[in-house]
Amino acid sequence: MLDSKKLKGKMVEAGYTQGQLAKKIGVSENTLTRKLNGKRDFTIGEVDRICDILSIHDGVTKAQIFLGRVTQ
Repeated sequence: MLDSKKLKGKMVEAGYTQGQLAKKIGVSENTLTRKLNGKRDFTIGEVDRICDILSIHDGVTKAQIFLGRVTQ
């Protein structure tokens, strides 16, 4: 399950608004909002693009954000 608070925190750290990030990953702002609110799932491609854009390279951090748990 998505940890939207952690993802939004990473967005703030990187200086991105939802609109800016949506444009970078190729979705509408409304679609990104639905995904952040858990009403739709991110595709693997979107997760990869978000991680590249927000410099999320650590597997544990990715799992915490996009899976809602830590994997080892």
